[in-house]
Amino acid sequence: MKSKYQGILLAATAVDALGSLFPVVVIAEDDENWFWFLQHLRQIVQDHANQFLESNALTLLSDRQKGLIDGVARVFPNSPHGYCLRHLEANFHKEFKHPQLKSMLWRAARAMSEEEFDKILQEMGEIDQRAPK
Repeated sequence: MKSKYQGILLAATAVDALGSLFPVVVIAEDDENWFWFLQHLRQIVQDHANQFLESNALTLLSDRQKGLIDGVARVFPNSPHGYCLRHLEANFHKEFKHPQLKSMLWRAARAMSEEEFDKILQEMGEIDQRAPK
């Protein structure tokens, strides 16, 4: 946030009892703040939608920020944690500059079978040996 508050906005998509959203602002995107945020998120889910925690149906998606990865593992140990493909793509592109690899990453993500996925990874390895196999 580039206003006078100079904070980081952490947000979960949810609606309160009055149908409103409210922002959570912290000074830094660090392990302690992520842990605090995730603990509050878990409490809200427990209070209002506990069935998702009990059935391991709550899936969290993130940008792979280290504090967030560690916090999710601690606070939601039984919930699947996926990563936003747009963030993965940006990191992937920093390492592998070949333009075809970027589109192949998306093809692999949309693969409908393990066989199709493995075939795409093999093709990626043929373009750059360092690419995931």
